[in-house]
This record gives sequence, structure tokens and C-alpha cells, in this order.
Amino acid sequence: MNIKKLTLAIAFCLGTAASAQAETFNYSYTVNSGLSNAAQVHGSFDGTASGDFITNLSHISAFVDGIAFIGNGSLYNAAYTGSSWISGGVVSISGTQNNFGFTNTNLTVGDYNFTGIVHSVNATVMGGQGIQEASIRTNSLYMMDSVDRSMTPTNWSVTAVPEPETYAMLLAGLGLIGAAVKRRKEKQA
Repeated sequence: MNIKKLTLAIAFCLGTAASAQAETFNYSYTVNSGLSNAAQVHGSFDGTASGDFITNLSHISAFVDGIAFIGNGSLYNAAYTGSSWISGGVVSISGTQNNFGFTNTNLTVGDYNFTGIVHSVNATVMGGQGIQEASIRTNSLYMMDSVDRSMTPTNWSVTAVPEPETYAMLLAGLGLIGAAVKRRKEKQA
């Protein structure tokens, strides 16, 4: 019985400690889905999930049709107010409340000389019409600059990436269950 209480206490402590840490998320979105100039945007970021919102974004990466942004893994994150960019963009798991801009320049200080941007701003901020855009710009290439004013949650996907600790806890739990079954069988014999 003491082993059972100890196991539950350890599991509870590990579970609460892990929930306080940032999680890694993968995201994807098809800009102008169904049109000839459609583009697949995907990447990842670390953040803290609470309900439909993911905040405290960091370690941001972005790809448009497989082409990586310059500065991937350390892209800037900003939120749009309707007239300017401020720090602290928010990703919405459902996609309906997104307000973020991922770019390789700091939009919050007015540096708009980016070579790539992915942004999604919800309809409330934009006065009733949401905007999603993805573009890659280099000295020799201007790949995409699309606006999709009808983003639906079916085009947007955000999923949490399980951390190694999750798998370790799962295996430890299965091991404990197996040990308990074995012990019970040995007592019956």
C-alpha cells in the first residue's frame, strides 16, 4: 500500500511540474486553399497553452512551401493592434482568435525590412475581416504574398508535440501495472 501512495505522489508531482513548463507546438495553414497561388505554411514554436490560447511564444520557426525563413528558430513574434505591432502575439488553437506575426525582424520597433512573414490577425482586430498572409522575400525571389480573408479552422492546425518525459511517464506507468499484475499472480500461486 505504501508503494501505491508513493507512486501516486511522484506521478502527481511530475505532472504538475511538467504542466508549468512551455510546450512545443507544430502549426500548419494553407493560405488561399483551393486557389492556384495556394501555399503551405508550417513550423513550430514553444508556448504556454491555456484554453484556446497559446501565449509566451518562443523558439519560433516558419516554412512556406518548404522554404525556411532566415533566422528560423529565433523568429520575432508580435501582435497587431489595428494600427501598429506590439510584442506578445497569441496563437489560437481553433484559429479563430489568432493575432500573431512571425518574422525575422522586430516589427514592434518599426523594422519592416523582413525577408519573410507569416501573420494571422483575427476579425475583431481587423474590424470584421481577418487576414492571413505568408510570404518569403529574398534579394532574388519574391515567392508569395497571399491574403486569405476567409480562413476557417479546417485550414489551420496546431498540435502539441509530446515531450520525452511524457513517454517516460507512460512507460513507467505500464511497468508499474505489469509489476502489480505479476505480483498478484505470484500471490495466487
